Amino acid sequence: LRSAAEYVESLLPDDVERPRLRITSSFVPSSELGGDFIGSVALRDDRVAVFLLDVTGHGIAASLLAVSISHAIREHLREPKLASDPGRLLSRVNAAFRMQDNANRFATAWLGVFDESTREVTYACAGDHPAIVVGDAGRRRLDESDLPIGIVDDSEYVSVRAQLVQNDRLYLFSDGVFEVMLPSGIQLGLHGFETLVEDAAMTAGTPVDAIIESVRRMGVADQFSDDATVLEVVLR
Repeated sequence: LRSAAEYVESLLPDDVERPRLRITSSFVPSSELGGDFIGSVALRDDRVAVFLLDVTGHGIAASLLAVSISHAIREHLREPKLASDPGRLLSRVNAAFRMQDNANRFATAWLGVFDESTREVTYACAGDHPAIVVGDAGRRRLDESDLPIGIVDDSEYVSVRAQLVQNDRLYLFSDGVFEVMLPSGIQLGLHGFETLVEDAAMTAGTPVDAIIESVRRMGVADQFSDDATVLEVVLR
């Protein structure tokens, strides 16, 4: 499993620095290795795509399926029409990765295409929890979502547009960072994690690896029980 985790980590994206956009990320595999995967792809016309996947289950099978889905997303992003329509792209991916062909595993996914010139993001979400945007106007969710990938063969996914502004920070993250048990006996939960992220964002932009470490220290266990992944997109 350690070798598999190192292989997955070797495929994860480097930080991205562009004139009006910065992307950073952090991935901490669980002891059993889960199905998290993140990616970023530079597109034409000052656009950048980012995505986060989470395949159900643990172990090498879940991890390799996440890698396979990520490769499919990257290939589809080469097609201009699909790169402009994340919902249509996820519909293609869904048709190719049926859960009955993958040991009943399915995947949640968030895929967004950022336009640097307008600071607009066009995104689609397949069963994942909301992305969080933190900025001068406070915190909000991008919470439109459809079914996870692989459950229904002919699911059609919808693209949604959201206008961002300078200094906004958008966060994608896997459930491993908020399904953490606290000493009080309750989970940190989505709301608790969102509050932590907002505080971090407003404190001179705390790095994403520091956010994950803060969550780990809050929990009762030394290690995460599931992969913990956070990706941040900063609009300049």
